[in-house]
Amino acid sequence: SSGITEVDMWRLTSSTSLNADTETTVSSGWVRCGASSTSSHGFTKIGTGMSEASGTWTFPSTGIWQVNVHARFSNSNASARYVTYKFYASSNAGSNYAEAINMMTNLFDSDSSTYSSVAGTYIFDVTNASQFRFYQRAISITAGSITGNANVNETYYTFVKLAET
Repeated sequence: SSGITEVDMWRLTSSTSLNADTETTVSSGWVRCGASSTSSHGFTKIGTGMSEASGTWTFPSTGIWQVNVHARFSNSNASARYVTYKFYASSNAGSNYAEAINMMTNLFDSDSSTYSSVAGTYIFDVTNASQFRFYQRAISITAGSITGNANVNETYYTFVKLAET
């Protein structure tokens, strides 16, 4: 059959604290959407789906893969508030990584918590599924967090295999 053979969606289930001006790997709290009855909201993956371990993602097969990311940040009581979300990719099982995406946004300066989000897309040509992987990091110029929620997508990924290579 033709058409899309792989679709997957994962969310961050709890917030990750970010120390001031320190690049932090978002390495825990990832769960496949629909993995529990309280968070399915009608989602079911197509195909094998992605694998994640300690914040590092691997692909189930070769092909042209579209990775969509949405990251939500919070910060409070600080006048300097910009945040960055990056991911780094490797085609040699993690021996070398290169920055693949870098997204930045501002958070409104107020006396209480404020929120902002970044969203981006990257198209990967996964030529060797056993060797290809990526991971994500976040930075907040002042202490803050990247937000997660077990039941609703705040920080999340969608993965779609667009074609064979």
